[in-house]
Amino acid sequence: MQGDFSRDSFDPLRRYSRVLQQQGRVELDADGNERQAIQLHLLRQLAADLIGPSGGPGDGFAIGDRLNGKPMLFNFAVSPGHYYVNGWLCENDGVAIYNSDAPAPAEPAPARQHQVAVKVPPLEAGNTYLVVLDVWERHVSAAEADGAASARLPGALREVALGGPDTASRAQVVWQVRVSNGAVANGKPLALPAEPYTAAAWRKWFADVWPAWLALWSPEQRGRLMARAADPSEAEAGSPCVVAPQSHYRGVENQLYRVQVHRSGRAGELPAPTFVWSRENGSVVYAISRIAGKQVKLADGWRDTRVALSVGDWVELLDEGLSLNGSPGRLHRVTEVDIDTSTVTLDATPAITTDDPASHPVLVRWDHGGRRPLAANTAKPSDDGGLEIDEGRWLGLEDGVQVWFEPPEAKGDVTQYRAGDYWLLPARVAVGDVLWPRDAQGAPLPQPPRGVAHQYAPLGVVKVAADGVVTVAAGEAPRRQFRHLVDL
Repeated sequence: MQGDFSRDSFDPLRRYSRVLQQQGRVELDADGNERQAIQLHLLRQLAADLIGPSGGPGDGFAIGDRLNGKPMLFNFAVSPGHYYVNGWLCENDGVAIYNSDAPAPAEPAPARQHQVAVKVPPLEAGNTYLVVLDVWERHVSAAEADGAASARLPGALREVALGGPDTASRAQVVWQVRVSNGAVANGKPLALPAEPYTAAAWRKWFADVWPAWLALWSPEQRGRLMARAADPSEAEAGSPCVVAPQSHYRGVENQLYRVQVHRSGRAGELPAPTFVWSRENGSVVYAISRIAGKQVKLADGWRDTRVALSVGDWVELLDEGLSLNGSPGRLHRVTEVDIDTSTVTLDATPAITTDDPASHPVLVRWDHGGRRPLAANTAKPSDDGGLEIDEGRWLGLEDGVQVWFEPPEAKGDVTQYRAGDYWLLPARVAVGDVLWPRDAQGAPLPQPPRGVAHQYAPLGVVKVAADGVVTVAAGEAPRRQFRHLVDL
């Protein structure tokens, strides 16, 4: 969640059942957000316990190989309805197709879930694919939801009576249908059950093979991070357990630092995985009204210097297509700022050039630029504009804040970093430190990413013939169906 929050205090391991507001006390944004998170955790866990890993009523999210009565070419359809994945509700309001760029067998074109089509790998002739439902949650602020549109429009997050500033943001469940033929790099392909597909074969496959398929998208070794506010000597900088007496957070304001993986990759291999960081939890986001070459005109300017853009800042350009696909945007340096016209000039022409309001292009500021002096032991800049992930040493951010990417415990294991995964570091002036889990001796403990949490469920198997005609494999489907209680 990339909102302007004080911190994210929800922890399912604490087993809190509710938040109790006391009279005369200040209520923080973290209290209200944790209250909702507790209830959402309860509902999703209850649904998962009742339904199981996945399931849905009727024909919701069933895979079809015909559209308007005609066979589909290099494509398949997903039926409307509801489906639950680990308790997460997925809703499809109309027939959706896998690949909007594939040849359409008939008109009119089917309805899509999103206004902006997401680029997906095309189906190839002669291949057999497992169709998987990928579900996750993304943060949506007024910049992403409203874009450059007026706050006068129905459904806008901004309240026009307030004169334009955003208030509360939203979390949105996103689902995408993905395919895989089981191919893995430098390894044995993952197998599907032998035909004909039966319920017994699928049960055995779920127990024996499905965990390996999950590792394709969500590896167990996705990185662990430690954080501290420290100013150690050069000799102490290589030890994760040595903290100098003068160590402290030197910032003048409380901050919620966000460390986020930008480029996916395996540690120690090229291209190296990279990360970016923000002292505002990545919440400095501006809707874009026009892109003309290197010049980007913002829909709104900034109201204070804390969220301003300056020459030398690193910014990321995103749109709905990238966000819905979970892909990072290209990073650019700001070379010029025109406050009067709310226009910034970038170091290169961005890959996103569309002015289509439906694509909701936005510009996100990251803080590893040149506005403030960076620590002497900061990470090495990479060719993609991010910072290289260097495991096993303290990397400085600013104002004494440092992070440590923990190497794998087992010798020979390699960390697979995934773009979008993040950690949150609340820095507090009152204690001169970052709030981070520690052991009995006060040393920071490595933590896995807080997200993004993806949920996966297989829906079926499709085959692509030499002429491109797609057929759904005969026999039982892995998609699980249950009846409504009133029909029992």
